[in-house]
Amino acid sequence: MEINRKQRHDKKTHKKINMRWKRVRKGVAKTSDEWEIEVKLPILEELKKQEKRGEIEIGYLDEMGWDSKPCIPYAWQEEKTTIKLPPIEGKRLNILGIMKRDNQLFYEIQVGTVTSEI
Repeated sequence: MEINRKQRHDKKTHKKINMRWKRVRKGVAKTSDEWEIEVKLPILEELKKQEKRGEIEIGYLDEMGWDSKPCIPYAWQEEKTTIKLPPIEGKRLNILGIMKRDNQLFYEIQVGTVTSEI
């Protein structure tokens, strides 16, 4: 791997002041692969036709949750020191929502674990 002049300078500078690079955040979710789009899009189009004929109702489900636990970040830190994030206890708050194609929204708020029984 080749390091350009600016990167070398930054690394040297940080090393001189006893800093090191450590984890700051979690990775982001991956995007859908092209093959998923090729396979799933025709199926969705067929389902839309069935809905138009009155055979089925389509709803799009999504879930979102919040909790008080911090993420695991990276940060510049002095050598032989560690930045510690205090643990925070609390229950997870989840919201499940189903939106129909005519923009009707149905949702439920759940505290704690979400299971298939909701």
